[in-house]
Amino acid sequence: MKILITGINGMLGNKIASSLVHGHDHKLFGLARSKTYEIPNIVYYYLDLTNQEDLKNNLNDISPDIIIHCAANVNITDCENNKEKAFSLHVETSKTLALHNPHARIIYISTDSVYDGIQGNYKESDTTKPINYYAQTKLLGEQAILQNNSNALILRTNIYGFVKPMKSSLAEWAITRLEKNNESIMGFRDVFFNPLYTGQVAGLLPYFFNSLYQGILNLGTQEHISKYDFLIKIAEVFNFKKELITKNSVSDIEALKNRPRNTTLNTCNLESQLKFSFSINEGIELMYQDYKKSFHEYN
Repeated sequence: MKILITGINGMLGNKIASSLVHGHDHKLFGLARSKTYEIPNIVYYYLDLTNQEDLKNNLNDISPDIIIHCAANVNITDCENNKEKAFSLHVETSKTLALHNPHARIIYISTDSVYDGIQGNYKESDTTKPINYYAQTKLLGEQAILQNNSNALILRTNIYGFVKPMKSSLAEWAITRLEKNNESIMGFRDVFFNPLYTGQVAGLLPYFFNSLYQGILNLGTQEHISKYDFLIKIAEVFNFKKELITKNSVSDIEALKNRPRNTTLNTCNLESQLKFSFSINEGIELMYQDYKKSFHEYN
């Protein structure tokens, strides 16, 4: 079976690739914008995913049975400032992937930001109302996938994790500031989510390869948590100084006015139908173990 991962050098794509390369009898392929660290036994293709002609040529060359579509621009400000680029990546690329083989299994990693963040605990059937261009185009990407592929699965989630070298996602930013620089950081007491560690998502994905489950599915932890409390949990597990984390309100930050406040996802379908459940503590502990293996030497 041929599995293609888009955005393979990103935080989630890299974790999925690392997980699948061990203990699975698959041929793995990855699409990335530029060359960084290559995982052995994976065939890499380097291209700009918004170049639809190059993308089609690579798809024809690979002919994947399963596509895990992780690639996205999660920089909300950049998406607002470069709307054409965001639309091309999130919508046109998704359509091209879905159309390549309408019967191939395509798993699209979407976002909890497709909801407006007013009520929280959103079910898959709840009305979507994205409030920034990143989320708007991710929702349009969902629609492009579902309209053009009969075997598609949309996974709405909020992830955290890290890659080497460290970038600027929430957990990476917190670890860099607290551990490496011993600097204070802000945690928002009024922004809520129920995120999954990339390792938790990677471990779940093989279940969906041959599963008949289609459509839209929420992925998240059973618990809902504020971003302040989430950062406190990271500090506790990583043995950082909790006093470096200050409690703030997102309302005080003008630049964040187009961010949803409560995108917590209802995970009843995940738990009752698929018999999977996840906890925040489990995810952070797993990230800590992976972090130690990746960045430190132990006897």
